[in-house]
Amino acid sequence: MIDRREQILARLRALIGDIAGPVKTVRNGDELSGQSRPAIFLHDGVEERVDTGQGGAPNSQTQLMRMHPQIALLMGAPTEEIGPAMSEFRRLVLVAVLNDATLVGMVGVGGRKPAMWLESCAVTTESGETREGRMDMVFTFDYPFKISELS
Repeated sequence: MIDRREQILARLRALIGDIAGPVKTVRNGDELSGQSRPAIFLHDGVEERVDTGQGGAPNSQTQLMRMHPQIALLMGAPTEEIGPAMSEFRRLVLVAVLNDATLVGMVGVGGRKPAMWLESCAVTTESGETREGRMDMVFTFDYPFKISELS
């Protein structure tokens, strides 16, 4: 059986793969050539156990885990187009991820809500007539880690 962490990451990969526009979508991949723009990267990110103060000790059968995958957009565009293009990408990702009923069903432990949210969004650009822009969106997902789901 596939564990819930992988189910969440696979679902994120599918959702960003359905967004119109990107030439390439990669999970945990290397940098792509400048010809493959716009491109979306999904990086698995950090995962950690959350101490809820209500049990869920490190050796228990169910624990609350918090994962921070990162979705990055790389794009090249004329200077005046790059900001609006990245804002539109952000909107599309937020709608796809935060409204997805499948993801909503995978997260949360004991009624803890919200169980997924946008943690941060950072934009970096290079100078010049045609800029290389990068937008990094970090999401947070709280989900149950159940030993029984691994077998």
